Amino acid sequence: MNQGVTLHSTSSAPSGFQRQPTSSRKTWNPVASAGLIPADFIAPVKTHNPIQEGLHYEILLANFLAQTEALMLGKSPEEARAELEKAGMGANKMELILLHKTRLN
Repeated sequence: MNQGVTLHSTSSAPSGFQRQPTSSRKTWNPVASAGLIPADFIAPVKTHNPIQEGLHYEILLANFLAQTEALMLGKSPEEARAELEKAGMGANKMELILLHKTRLN
């Protein structure tokens, strides 16, 4: 086992690093489908490499917060469809991407 890699397990969904893809999928899909996605999100409080006077860090932190919010809340199919229609996306392309823009539950 690699040093510094910690494996975590819950009663409903064991998870860890270096699992075979099929094994991970069998464990992960029922948990995700149930809307139970255990996750820790860690972001640094301040940057130790202030590129462009900290602007780069602020952009990365904003992206981090947006991604965690998207995972937490998601979008209903109706919200996603309205967003894509407003952007002018065609019906064929919209149907292909709609599933990927909505929450699982």
